[in-house]
Amino acid sequence: MNILFFGASSNITSAFGKIAYNVVTGLRAKGFNIYELGLQNRGLQREKWRLPLIASPYGEDAFDYYVKKLDIDCIITLVDNWMPQFSWIPKSIIKDKTWVCHTIVNTVPVPPKLATIYREADVLVAPSKFSEKQLLDYGLKKVVRIPHGVNLDTFRPFPEKKKSELKKKAGYKGKFVFLYVGTNKGFQKGISELLYAFKLFLVNSKANAILHLHCNPTASDGINLELMAQRLGIADKVFYTEGFNRDAGFNEKQMAELYNMADVFVTASRGESFCLPVLEAMSCGIPVVATDCTALTELVQESGAGLLAKPACRWVTPLIADKVIVDELEFAECLGRLYNSLEMRKEMGEKGRKYALQFSWKRSIDAWAELMKRIENRPLVVDYAHGRLGI
Repeated sequence: MNILFFGASSNITSAFGKIAYNVVTGLRAKGFNIYELGLQNRGLQREKWRLPLIASPYGEDAFDYYVKKLDIDCIITLVDNWMPQFSWIPKSIIKDKTWVCHTIVNTVPVPPKLATIYREADVLVAPSKFSEKQLLDYGLKKVVRIPHGVNLDTFRPFPEKKKSELKKKAGYKGKFVFLYVGTNKGFQKGISELLYAFKLFLVNSKANAILHLHCNPTASDGINLELMAQRLGIADKVFYTEGFNRDAGFNEKQMAELYNMADVFVTASRGESFCLPVLEAMSCGIPVVATDCTALTELVQESGAGLLAKPACRWVTPLIADKVIVDELEFAECLGRLYNSLEMRKEMGEKGRKYALQFSWKRSIDAWAELMKRIENRPLVVDYAHGRLGI
């Protein structure tokens, strides 16, 4: 069976890039003939299984070309299917090919537009219990839950001496560090609410604390975080990763050092399908403060590794589905509780590490391999209602 993985390139260090790398290389290590068509793959690729784009930056011309040339039997996609740039995908899946669609569900319910697209897939992969439930509640079938993984050997708690050295190297000696890791794109990650909450925390506590944002503070498709911090009067308390580049990024060793430099990981995201940075922080023994919504609730409640701040309100997205905006005052109170309790931070950090141990990439890849075997060995039954060969 010939497999094509289409999505972010495994060469980049975003969450999608990490998933692509581990799934593709993991399945190849298990003997599957899988190719990768990455959205950042340009020019000659060192490995033959990494396929370069042709002309379109969104891959539709290359997709059609490689599916035919390589006689692809199964297609795995990991993209934001709601984006108009990827509207061609369902139309391009040839009827006798199996389409495994890795879903991105970070709202309640599944947006109708997404549901229409997902119905065309043969298999829907959900990374969390939350996203699995939303898909099933909408009446979508053939859902398989495969959680993401984390490199447990790299993302681990460092000794206190090493943590202190990392803080000193970053210029944060003697300071309490709150850390955010994610994108600054649109309003999805709730960074504006995070800054407001941090401001409230500082006003109420007079703490010797800083907020480190591992993102591009002036991203063209995000919020100008530098200006917002200035407006709030906290510019001297908010810092950024110097020279941040989402595609080049940090390698995993550098990311593990970044997490271990922090005292608390924070995210005021408005909705998550999984949230790999939360799992990475937990694996490093760092307690978490997050919005009480979507897969964030699942990760924090199941692990006991942090505090959840309730939403202040819900808002309907243009896709006609609900997301939330966190209660900034409650979020600030959560920051204060962890700031003031070393015992709580230690206990939650230990719980987080213990919880993360069940999310190895090996376990995730084993599940992907089992799914591929089921597809490869499926009975050849024509599903006329679905319009293709079903499984």
